[in-house]
Amino acid sequence: MDPAPSWAAWLTPRPACGRVLSTGKLRWSGDNLLVAHDWDSVTADSEAVLAGFAAALYSTVSADELATVGETEQFLAAYDRRFAQPPTDPAPAFVPLGRVDLTHILCHEEVRTVGQDNTVTLEGVRLQIDKQPGRRTCAGLRVLVRRHLDGLHCIWYGARCFGHYDARGRRHQAPLSA
Repeated sequence: MDPAPSWAAWLTPRPACGRVLSTGKLRWSGDNLLVAHDWDSVTADSEAVLAGFAAALYSTVSADELATVGETEQFLAAYDRRFAQPPTDPAPAFVPLGRVDLTHILCHEEVRTVGQDNTVTLEGVRLQIDKQPGRRTCAGLRVLVRRHLDGLHCIWYGARCFGHYDARGRRHQAPLSA
């Protein structure tokens, strides 16, 4: 049995999921892992996630410190030199988004119950619902409150929008696209 491969020097003893994963618990043959004696620390995830975790967690200085940005960059560069392969299909996997409005997809949303005063609150911002056609009040209704990336808010009851608001909760005249 050979010693651990040179790239495994980045693996200093570190706590992982309450256990210690160290090179002493791994047996190697060249660059191939033969045995892992610490199965509580074994995880299965995408290669990018595992390489990222290893790069960020394993400091070359101390087992009690996280890796620095420089160490992380060095690890990922070494990892890429060793394991990177050209894509089997060089065509990009991304497709054009087309005519999709992401305003109501990329937002924070929560369900709220309208209070007796016709208001709902989302993270400290109070939103006053105007009188709605065909209703005396909206009190008691379960509505969807959205906070968009630009800080604007809107309130929805099913497919019906009850109003648009700025970041402070004041009525906002320019409607957001639905």
